[in-house]
Amino acid sequence: MATEDTRETIFEVLLMNGPQIVTESPNKANISYVVQYMGKNASLAEYLSWLSNELKDCGSAATRTIIYTQTINQCAVVYSTLKTILGDKIYSSEERSTKTVLLEMLHSCSPWSNKEQILASLQSDKDPFGF
Repeated sequence: MATEDTRETIFEVLLMNGPQIVTESPNKANISYVVQYMGKNASLAEYLSWLSNELKDCGSAATRTIIYTQTINQCAVVYSTLKTILGDKIYSSEERSTKTVLLEMLHSCSPWSNKEQILASLQSDKDPFGF
């Protein structure tokens, strides 16, 4: 937890007036956070095989996973790679629609309607995208 001086500096730099401060621990039993370095010469397809295999094997029952990237371009490359690997398995059923897709890309330039659907699916106790 940040010291009072550090918090005040952050609030000042970010021009935050009277922010709501939450001091609850972010540690949750159902959430894990992992940072992994991927070397320049690593194969992205091989590196992401754990996720593509789980999506192929488990469909909509796969563990919800968020991959953060530094840039929108990196986000697009990761998404395109996984989409290519999955092929038709990107859908959880024979119906091919936004409601049955297992993989989404979300970044600052994503349309708001997409953001709302993706964020709602992550907050839901149901399977992703309402299944």
